[in-house]
Amino acid sequence: MPAIKRRPHPWEERPGAGAKQFALKTKGNPIGVAEYQLQPKLPADIKGKLPTAKQLAEAWKKGFVETQTTDPRGPDGGAICVNRGNAWDSYGRTCNATARSLSTEAYAGSQIGFRLARIATGDSPW
Repeated sequence: MPAIKRRPHPWEERPGAGAKQFALKTKGNPIGVAEYQLQPKLPADIKGKLPTAKQLAEAWKKGFVETQTTDPRGPDGGAICVNRGNAWDSYGRTCNATARSLSTEAYAGSQIGFRLARIATGDSPW
C-alpha cells in the first residue's frame, strides 16, 4: 500500500494571493484547522472508460480509512472568526459543511448562521 500523503488544508494547494479572505486577513499564512488525508484517485478500467458504480463505491470507502488527525487548539486571541458551513439565507447548493470564510467578531448578518433540516414524517400540516 502506498504511503498516505497529507496536507494541512482541505484543499489541494496553499491559497495564493487571489484567496483574499485568507491572504488579506492572515498575511498569506493560513493555518489549517486539522490535518486532512488526501482522497484516493477514482479508478478507471483498462479501456479508460468512466469507473463503474462498484468502483466508485470502493474508492469512496477507501477514503474513510481510520487515521489519527491533528486538531490544534487555535490562537489564544484574535479578532478574526472562521465561519463554517453556510447561512440560513444561502442556496441549498452552496450550503455544505466544508464552506469556510471569515469575518470580524463584530460582524452579524443573514450571511452567517446555520440551517436545520429534517425529513417530514406522517401527514403534512399544510
